Amino acid sequence: MGSLKPTSITDAARAAAPIPGSAIVGINVLYIVLVTVFTALRMYTRFSVHKNLWWDDWTTVVSWAGTLVFCSIGIQMRDHGGGLNFTDVPGAEFTMFNKMYQNAQMVARVSIFFAKLAILLLYIRIFYPRGTYKTTLWWVIQAVIWLNLLYTVGLILTISLQCVPLHLRYGSPNCANQYDILLSASTINIISDTLVLVIPMGLLWRLHMSRAKKLGIFALFAFGALAPVFSIARLVYQVAQAKGENKTVIAETVFLLALAEQVVSIVTGCMPVVSVYFIKRVFNKKSAKVGGKPPNDPNRTITQILWPNRE
Repeated sequence: MGSLKPTSITDAARAAAPIPGSAIVGINVLYIVLVTVFTALRMYTRFSVHKNLWWDDWTTVVSWAGTLVFCSIGIQMRDHGGGLNFTDVPGAEFTMFNKMYQNAQMVARVSIFFAKLAILLLYIRIFYPRGTYKTTLWWVIQAVIWLNLLYTVGLILTISLQCVPLHLRYGSPNCANQYDILLSASTINIISDTLVLVIPMGLLWRLHMSRAKKLGIFALFAFGALAPVFSIARLVYQVAQAKGENKTVIAETVFLLALAEQVVSIVTGCMPVVSVYFIKRVFNKKSAKVGGKPPNDPNRTITQILWPNRE
């Protein structure tokens, strides 16, 4: 007969954890610092340099707030068995861990949606200012935005209603197959990440500027290539671990990969804006005009800065 599970998580179980609790906390704290610094620099640059906040800035703030919630759930998951061997996690603790994992998936989906929305709105802001002719790529951006929204709503409903009646435990025979849900979500996410990455490449070729400047802008957006890389890594790992029984380790690994993708998306959306801060403030150079437009009126009121397009 196999030994019974303990009634609480022991120190020995934490010491033998494949993913140490200190590493989980450290990674989450590091990501919180990264997204907070980049979001703060973005908002400061928009407010003090551009004198104009727009919807891409506010969607970044929403994504930042969602990432903080996402990270806090990740730290709490660690307290209920995240990263520990499944056999060392009591049933009651695993039930709590599973519930938190479901909540984390929904928070992550909403947060990543707003992170991608911020990037796509940034493309519109830079390449399609008001009055600009709308090309095919403009319609592609619109299609990607709406497809991401529909995908987000669909995934949240699927996760929320995967067990009917709702009082059933996650993982019960009458629940939808969670592996299939995650596999489908990861596949769609890779397609979405790739589209968000490819769109600016087509837009940049339309700009009339030197090759050196184009390469510099390409470099700013190229960091976003890490997002689909993490998505692909998550998908490959999920396929490899399809029949794995160490559920608390597998789920924690998937969580950390999803979190990395989220952080990369926020940083990617902020880098083109934050670079203006470093060019103008640190290197004391004039920032380049965006889209050939004159600089924003420095005498704008706070209300005009915070409320986009307000007359």
